[in-house]
Amino acid sequence: MASNFAPIGSLTTLPHVIMFLCFSGIAIYNILELIVTIFMTFKRRATLYFFSVVVATFGVLLYAVAVLLLVLELINTYISTSLVNVGWTCMVTGQSLVLYSRLHLLVRDPWQLKMILAIIIVDGIIFHSIMFGLSLKASYLLTSMPCFVWADFLTGR
Repeated sequence: MASNFAPIGSLTTLPHVIMFLCFSGIAIYNILELIVTIFMTFKRRATLYFFSVVVATFGVLLYAVAVLLLVLELINTYISTSLVNVGWTCMVTGQSLVLYSRLHLLVRDPWQLKMILAIIIVDGIIFHSIMFGLSLKASYLLTSMPCFVWADFLTGR
């Protein structure tokens, strides 16, 4: 019996597509449930902790949707790569700020807290900018070179 399956993006077999879509659906459902829980649980919403949790959660949602769009090739590669990077930045830096906002419970020195916040900010600016540029360059190389040329490029032949 012949299969009528056509590859979808970089997913070449039907089990891969089913597995990818199932895990993406579970992730997006969990994120939506977490968003509802956040807004129902928090009474004080004008705090760094609340905004950090919200930014990190929406970063995870943006990242999951962007990876879905990237893998299934539903939109332009550069747009989906940019969305993946923005989601990653919100997710990682947001989670760092969540941890920072609770750090005052363990560390009492204000100078140390300011230095840790400065490290988070500098890290976010420097490393996320570099990652953004390199991932766009990698997307360009992957879309502009055939696979065999890309393999030769990596091996230096």
